[in-house]
Amino acid sequence: MFPVIFVKSQKGRQLIKFGRYTFYKHSQSRSKMRWACSTHYSKGCKASIFTAEGHVLSMRDQHNHPEPELKPPPTPMFDVSQYY
Repeated sequence: MFPVIFVKSQKGRQLIKFGRYTFYKHSQSRSKMRWACSTHYSKGCKASIFTAEGHVLSMRDQHNHPEPELKPPPTPMFDVSQYY
């Protein structure tokens, strides 16, 4: 089992990262939030995570698509080693 990590999207929105999958905040009630797989709309994936006060209450980890590929780390804009 992978730990759940709260991250920011490229647009600054809060996401949950679980393994290679990401989940966006889909809906919220008084006490808990439902996070849906980031491919919910594009691929109809029904995987979701329920949280309350930052803790995972339950998870539906049945994705209808393979894990996304790992993206390579960003390349440096310039080589800083020449300055040292």
